[in-house]
Amino acid sequence: MSNNGYTPLFGSLTTGTLCGKWPDIGLWPIILSLADKNGVVDVTCEYISTVTGLALPEVVACMKRFCEPDYGSRSPAEAGARLRLLEEHREWGWQVVNIALYRERARLMAQNSVQVADGRNAEKVRRYRERHRATPDDTRRHPETPADTLLNANANAEKEQHRKRGADTRGSRIPDPFSISDDMRAWGRAETPAVDLDRATAEFVDYWRGVSGQKGCKLDWIATWRNRMREVQTRMPQRPQPKENSGWR
Repeated sequence: MSNNGYTPLFGSLTTGTLCGKWPDIGLWPIILSLADKNGVVDVTCEYISTVTGLALPEVVACMKRFCEPDYGSRSPAEAGARLRLLEEHREWGWQVVNIALYRERARLMAQNSVQVADGRNAEKVRRYRERHRATPDDTRRHPETPADTLLNANANAEKEQHRKRGADTRGSRIPDPFSISDDMRAWGRAETPAVDLDRATAEFVDYWRGVSGQKGCKLDWIATWRNRMREVQTRMPQRPQPKENSGWR
């Protein structure tokens, strides 16, 4: 695919919720490297399997997990999900959720590095070190630099913006009642024909009724329901194909 941009990698990748999770932590940087300037990764799981050498079932499972909420994520966007599908009618082709945030952070780091290097931030650095000395005689450099300070301020501003957006950003609890509309049934017959929609929906509602706190909130309950029906469909046993009649009795 044509890559018209870049996605920087930060050390926080290994200290977040992917820590210790293989192959997720190995695949995620490769997914970022495949993203174009808009964060679009418009390739199939088969392509990713070929590029990475991972078995196709592992790739499929990883990509599904990247699209799921991650309530331990540092970012509240999309409930912490890393990817979103480009189109609902196909199961491949994604967009990186926080692509703009990653690139803005990289831009700020590069900008501050240049300003420190050419002396424009020399006075800022001096004042910062002065404030963070443990004692008047402590001349050691504080581990956090002015660039880090600016990045942390930017991150705090992002969090404040999300906080101000209120319930629209945090999502809401599952509606009571939650019923299947005619459009949802039509979608189910076309996309998940093997699923008993009424039974699977009852289980879906019971599950989310029992999840407490922010973890039980969603931005789009119909989209969450569709994803659940797809999961149920994939777990359905495959029906054996009828054998062709060879003509012998």
